[in-house]
Amino acid sequence: MLDVAKPKIVSGTSKFQIGAIPMHRAQEHLFTVKSVISLYRLLGIPLILQLYDISKFFDKENLKDGLN
Repeated sequence: MLDVAKPKIVSGTSKFQIGAIPMHRAQEHLFTVKSVISLYRLLGIPLILQLYDISKFFDKENLKDGLN
């Protein structure tokens, strides 16, 4: 079933979404974050990053509640 839906899901995904997309790696996210940090440092602009560990959220949250 997933094999049938996968092409439609991938084609409907934003070009900026790289997670879970074939031919992309997790390191791309790190490169993006480090690039943004470097740009803001170069420009002398303050930057506040707020990151969430979604996997930890689902470890503690009831899946049924999370899907609501």
